[in-house]
Amino acid sequence: MNRMKKVIYGNIITVDEHKPRAEALVIEDGIIKYAGSREYAEKLSDGAEIVDYGENFVYPGFMEAHCHGISAAERFCFNADLSAARSCEDMIEIMNRYIADNPDRNVYLGSGWGETGGTPMAQRKIAEIFDAVKTDKPIFMRSADCHSGLLNSAGMKYFGIDANAVKEYGSALVRADENGNPTGYVCENGLLLVLGKLKFTVDEYKKALLVWQDYAFSRGVTAAGEAYADAGGENGIRAYSELDREGKLKLRSFGMHCVMETTETPVEDVQRIADRAKKYNGEHFKINALKLFMDGVIEAHTGWLEEEYADQPGYFGAKRFCDREKLALTIKAGFENGLTSHIHSVGDAATRCALDAIENAELATGNFGMRCALAHL
Repeated sequence: MNRMKKVIYGNIITVDEHKPRAEALVIEDGIIKYAGSREYAEKLSDGAEIVDYGENFVYPGFMEAHCHGISAAERFCFNADLSAARSCEDMIEIMNRYIADNPDRNVYLGSGWGETGGTPMAQRKIAEIFDAVKTDKPIFMRSADCHSGLLNSAGMKYFGIDANAVKEYGSALVRADENGNPTGYVCENGLLLVLGKLKFTVDEYKKALLVWQDYAFSRGVTAAGEAYADAGGENGIRAYSELDREGKLKLRSFGMHCVMETTETPVEDVQRIADRAKKYNGEHFKINALKLFMDGVIEAHTGWLEEEYADQPGYFGAKRFCDREKLALTIKAGFENGLTSHIHSVGDAATRCALDAIENAELATGNFGMRCALAHL
């Protein structure tokens, strides 16, 4: 059997407290067989590929505990980049250029915008502003934090953002004017209403995820927590799994699968996620955690706070998974299925609720070793 052997020379950081540095690595079939002196490695180098980095550092890959590979893939491949915009006028100009370069799209997507100063986006008449973009097609633009989105009038019609959506989701999540009509600003579950109607194929996701993988590798990241593995629906999960089984996914990706706070069957939902993990998990892609949203973000005024917002007296933010009993039951079901919980928690009230639920789940199961994570805080 032919074995692939590589010898690497350099200033090697081992992350081993007993031997923190080495001069050489010997790798055989992807496994590090030796880390130590250059002299001894040379004795093992017969037939090996030699890579010499001189005095440059060689170190293990970085592990990113929380990122959004699916969203990054969509942003790289299907969206106009709005990260450089410093005003609505900048965003309009960027979208006009993107539309001119991509005339055949049915829906135009952008992402990466942040607050531009002055009146917050949530308080502006968004559709009126972005109807200035030169198209009669739907436009949808996600914020840099991925918790808010902006629509033109055609976008509101296309995605079903109307007065009924305001009534169903509330004006905190589907912003409305004085007459109860949506302004074109959506966030949290209002945003999910839009995202649920965006469809990309498995092949589109596979190509886009490879772009994301290249980006991660270029930053030294070799393992990543995919903090919303089902953001692309079944197609996104299938894309990860198929790339893994085809040997193309090299970025170790640990998926966190969302359980919505609106569920009436949390235990059954967790069981379905555990079954999905058995179906799709492989060497480089694994669903190993639940993703639970306690609240939103401060900039959209959807972070859940213990004290009212200074500019909105009597308003404490968007409470999402605020049913402590249901939350504890969900976390407990995760424990029992080998799934830890990765919890989005920005506001202090959200964090207190999450900690209480984790404690209740631990006491109920007697399992104090499966660590949950609170992200963002």
